[in-house]
Amino acid sequence: MSYYDQLHPWVVYRLLPNCQTIAVARFRRRNDAEMYLIAVRQLVRNARWAIAFDPPPMPMSEAERRSPNFLDASAKGKERQRS
Repeated sequence: MSYYDQLHPWVVYRLLPNCQTIAVARFRRRNDAEMYLIAVRQLVRNARWAIAFDPPPMPMSEAERRSPNFLDASAKGKERQRS
């Protein structure tokens, strides 16, 4: 995810057949995305649109970055705790 995408988490999508989507525009505030959606719905009436919040990814801890299979390591740790 680019830095621009992290700063603009609100996304306007055009919904296509077969569960496909196209990201049309990104915004910093939901209100801006809603106003854009009102305008684009008037211009393209036969299309379906949606607004979504696309949060930036959560940072990984240092241990998770070093481990090649950090998901497997965390699952093993949980199994040990149960024993």
